[in-house]
Formats: sequence, C-alpha cells, structure tokens
Amino acid sequence: MKQSEQLDLLLRLLYEQPGRHGNPVDLFDTQGISIDTDEAQTLIDRLIEENLIVREQQFGSYQPVRLKSQGIEFVEGTSFAQKGTPIVNHNTNYQISHSTNANIVIGSTNTTISQQAESATKQLLENIRKAVSNDPIVTDSQRQDIVDCVDDVQAGIETGRIPKTAIKQLLDSGSKIASISSFVINLGRALGVIP
Repeated sequence: MKQSEQLDLLLRLLYEQPGRHGNPVDLFDTQGISIDTDEAQTLIDRLIEENLIVREQQFGSYQPVRLKSQGIEFVEGTSFAQKGTPIVNHNTNYQISHSTNANIVIGSTNTTISQQAESATKQLLENIRKAVSNDPIVTDSQRQDIVDCVDDVQAGIETGRIPKTAIKQLLDSGSKIASISSFVINLGRALGVIP
C-alpha cells in the first residue's frame, strides 16, 4: 500500500471513530492491515506536519492521535492519493417539512437538501379557504376575491410557477381579516414572499 493511501486510510478511520481519535496501529488492525510502530510514527509525523491531527497524551506504547478541524475539512474535501476527491464521500439529505422559516445555505458540497413545502402550503391554503368561508364578518365579494387568489396560488404551486400578483393580492386582502391573517402571513413566508 502506498504511503498516500495509508495516510488517506488513517484519516478516514479517525474520521469514522467516535471522538475522532485512536491509535493508528489498532485502527489499521481493524481493517486487517498490519503496520509496525515505526510506520505508524511516520504517518503520524506527516499528518501532524500537515496540521491535520494532534498527538494525545501517550500511555506506554499506545500513541493515540486526534483528528483536528483542519483534518475533518481535508477528509471531506480532498485526499493524498487523489487530489480534489474527498476521502469520504457522502450526501446528506435534509427533509424540511412544514417549516415557514427554513433558511437554506446554497453552495454546500456533497449536500442535497430537499424541502417538502408543497404539503405545508396546501394545508395553509385549505385553512384560508375554511376560515374565510366560516367568517361571518367577511363579505361575499371579499370571500370570492380571497378564494380566487387561493385558487390561483394553488394552481401556480402545482405547475411550479407561483403567481406573485395573486400572492400579493392575497396578502393585501387577507392580512386585514383576523380569521385568516396568520395563515396568509405563514403562506407568504413559506413561499418566500415574506422574509
């Protein structure tokens, strides 16, 4: 095994350990690979020089090391054997459901984020329909305008094109009606119209 492959393996094994620390000889042994203490010391010295690990308190011949923050970044971003290819390659999926204030960081590497906002917005639209239908203070004209806006917004969500004018009109008229104002505001947040 090449030294670059040994370095990558040691970093990956440390990365996968609870606390991200361990004895290199023991870690390699878990993979069925035998290395002596001199070879382990060479790997340790190189990774310390690269500022990727630190040596922990030594107990006899046991030489534990710990992965540093820079080591974690290295493992997740590149490798010694194949520059630019992460040692660990994993996708993380975040499911964000029924959240009206989900802030998503764009540009994360090896991260896939999916948001199930459609069901939340459908529920909000249904709540607006029910509330406006049951509110005795709302006039027939207001009720019809709001239901038309709700229908336009729902059709837009289903086609993937949210009609901003319908949302703005719904926000304008709905925010003045107590029974639906919170639903309308949460809908605006869920659709990204209100920060």
